[in-house]
Amino acid sequence: MNDTKSMNFFQKFAICLVLLFTLLLPLKFGTLTGIPEAAGLFPDDVLSWIIISWPTTLFPLCSGIILLIALLAFRVDVVSFNDKAFRCASLWMLLGFVSIIGAVNASVKDFVYMEVVHLFGIAAYATSVFLVIKQNPKSKYWLFTALTVGTFITILLGLEQYFWGFRETQEYFMKNVTANGIAPDGQLEARIFDNRVFATFSSCNSLAGYLLLVMPMCFVMVWKFFGRVHPPIVARSLFVPIFTILMLFVFIATKSRAAILALALAVALYSIILPVKKWLRISVGVALPVLLAAGIIYIKYSSRSFDSVYSRLDYYWVAVKIFVESPFLGSGWGDFFHGYMRLKQYLSTEAPHAPHNIVLAFASQCGIAGLITLLLVFFYPLYVAYKRSRKLIRENVFFEYVPALFLGEMAFFLHSLADVNLQVPASMAVAAMFTVCMVGNSPLHHAVRIDRKIVSFYVVITVVLLVTVLGGWHLFYGEYQMSQLIEVCTRKNKTREDFMKVSPRTVKERLRRAVEAKPYSPFPWASAADFMFTRNHLQNAEAYYYEAIKLSPQRSYLYERLFHLLSLEGRDNEAHKYLEKCKALNPMEVRSKIERGIIKLPMPELKE
Repeated sequence: MNDTKSMNFFQKFAICLVLLFTLLLPLKFGTLTGIPEAAGLFPDDVLSWIIISWPTTLFPLCSGIILLIALLAFRVDVVSFNDKAFRCASLWMLLGFVSIIGAVNASVKDFVYMEVVHLFGIAAYATSVFLVIKQNPKSKYWLFTALTVGTFITILLGLEQYFWGFRETQEYFMKNVTANGIAPDGQLEARIFDNRVFATFSSCNSLAGYLLLVMPMCFVMVWKFFGRVHPPIVARSLFVPIFTILMLFVFIATKSRAAILALALAVALYSIILPVKKWLRISVGVALPVLLAAGIIYIKYSSRSFDSVYSRLDYYWVAVKIFVESPFLGSGWGDFFHGYMRLKQYLSTEAPHAPHNIVLAFASQCGIAGLITLLLVFFYPLYVAYKRSRKLIRENVFFEYVPALFLGEMAFFLHSLADVNLQVPASMAVAAMFTVCMVGNSPLHHAVRIDRKIVSFYVVITVVLLVTVLGGWHLFYGEYQMSQLIEVCTRKNKTREDFMKVSPRTVKERLRRAVEAKPYSPFPWASAADFMFTRNHLQNAEAYYYEAIKLSPQRSYLYERLFHLLSLEGRDNEAHKYLEKCKALNPMEVRSKIERGIIKLPMPELKE
């Protein structure tokens, strides 16, 4: 009896843990993963951790621990591949395993570890959700409630940012520039004075993609909640419009053109493939071309113009070329960046780590197996949800979860064809949760126990746990050491006098710790080399650049920095060699810099 009570308590604890993690997803994990040359914030006090977004490397570690607790709390001998929800969770696990293919041709291990552990973290969360709703089907709605609360807080923070936060940030930025005498970075200044709401996310486009995913579900949640308040007609008439307007206001305030287009296309598809009222189809048919025309006019005459559109098209073209070059194994995680620098046709300041397209990201870096698995991950649950949505709408049931999840998932996938949602843990985790929830789940007694399949499940889930918990901790600790190194190597938030007080000895010590944490990473060496270069410690800088090149031989930036360093020392022949290599890796950018005088050719002249 005591054991039963204890287990019931442990099960409730596991459910509460999954609910809390779900609530925190949009608040803490809206930043981008897969950028090893940068690092998240690691403050020293608890209050700051409550306020800030957390490092993305903490996501797989947390999801792995939660999965471990869920496995200990719930029965796993009831899993069956006949259960559609289990199939969806299994597809996310399969995606994690298939992503390992991206390690074969990768030239920098950082990207492999970060991407594989990130995807396994999503699989761990999807499996935790499956176990929870399998044990208690009502917990599905608790998950929706937790997510709606987290989204509502995010919306409120977005509103605060729009009306007050931007002005305060801009005033602080200008005050800091004036006080420290720092020439403001052009791109940073442009972003600070671009009033596009991003709230708890790292970018406005990422926030827009997340809102696309959750808005239909949140609308249904609010509709149902106020339907329980008496009188329901008054409550719904008052509060549902308010909540909807707030959501749409923040969504539009992101000024994400791709998100607005994705929403329009998703609504259009929804009205075409589902048996909705005729008036809705006609309205969508009229509104869609008007909206597209208005968007084209806005882009043409706004300050943002078509430059980002041209860049995206260039990303896609390069990703297709990379896939054609290596269709079975791909270029490897992170090597789209190197391929793009070598093959791009449109000159811009952007240096994308991914092609801003979830399908092409897998196709170009993991090959055809990654492409097929990714499509299965999204289209299998969408197909099941489509059939259920069609049945509900034929019965005149519109404000229900399955059609809402179907619309949100479809809009999110369309937006993921034009942005980097793949790298946002919050968005991908919620997308995984929706795939598990919208296909439904069968009662416990419907599952069939088959020993061999259970053993296979345990083997697979053990690998998922090892990758997420051990791999997550490794990445988290490595990111912490990288952040400590970057803190002393850059002038950010320092006066010139404070920056000059940083000693090379301190940098060397921080570098040693970062290299011990991630010996395969070129980025600690590159950061320390840049610091030594600015301090005129050219011998140390040169040695560090060589170490970075050993670990990242395709990164053109390193060869360009060596070119400048050797030119300063008058070693023109050696400088010429590295400039030739830089040009081979990034021909368009190097030619542009030569033409603008940023790169001054040594003797002998660079061959054309």
